Amino acid sequence: MGYMKKILYVLMAVALVGCTDSGTQPGFKRTTYEYGASGFVQHGFLSAPMSGTKVQMGNREAPDYWIVDWSEYVPVDSVTGAYKIDTKLSSGLVEFSVSASDFVNPYDHNVVYNMELTAAADLEKDSVVNVNYLTSLAAEMTWSYMERGAEFEEARNKANSAILAALHMPKELVNFDKYSLYGEGEGDAMLAALSIVIERYYLDYSMTTAWETLEINPETGKFVSPEAFRRLAAFANGIISDDGGKAYREAIEAKAPKGKVGHFEKYLTMLAVSDGGPECTKSNEGEMRDLGENYTFSAFKVQVCSDSAW
Repeated sequence: MGYMKKILYVLMAVALVGCTDSGTQPGFKRTTYEYGASGFVQHGFLSAPMSGTKVQMGNREAPDYWIVDWSEYVPVDSVTGAYKIDTKLSSGLVEFSVSASDFVNPYDHNVVYNMELTAAADLEKDSVVNVNYLTSLAAEMTWSYMERGAEFEEARNKANSAILAALHMPKELVNFDKYSLYGEGEGDAMLAALSIVIERYYLDYSMTTAWETLEINPETGKFVSPEAFRRLAAFANGIISDDGGKAYREAIEAKAPKGKVGHFEKYLTMLAVSDGGPECTKSNEGEMRDLGENYTFSAFKVQVCSDSAW
């Protein structure tokens, strides 16, 4: 009997402790800690940094890795794109969300839209996070892998690798949140090339998210339709076949802090010849290929091999 009384007292004590945190469910109280991060927010060369751009962090928690709370927004520097944010969150697993002020399309001033960026991060291990188009493409897929049982680092690497495979980019350039548009490394050059093409996609189609722009399935990392990648490759083809990217380089280097950037033309060409068609070389100079009646991007239904680019 004495033993049963002890069990009863323990159960009553547990019940009382669970009810002391008024306004929450019995026994539940989220503990918060200070977390900080810094880096650069970079949309692309034509639109970023934009006045009024701001960034916030939100917690992702198991088992579903939905966002459970958000920090306040902090401003992004309108010249450099730099940000610094400190807040109280329940864990270091966070998603960054960037909100940009309305942006006027420089090619069509009647078109105004808002471009959003995201990134996934574990601030327990790394507090330097750049937010760009590539991190935006990989963020939702990272949480999807975690929901399926992967640890964060494994999930992020799987997501980034899937994006690289979908875009036919080198598999070793996986550190998306460390690349900068104005850097001089290979990853920086790849980001620059893809940002140029994706941004032109935004400008022509007035879309608002990277997922909508590229039509990539966040669970598989693959393009929903092969045509989506062919349209992307067509933009790269147009830039390379026009002047080899010279006009973009001149405009970019005029803005670059060091006056120069990485060799992004190489990655534009890599993207341009990765749509499943034959490579353009000196041996097939002048060759023409028809992209087919079902190819909806009418400006590039026929391509010509010229100066090693379609």
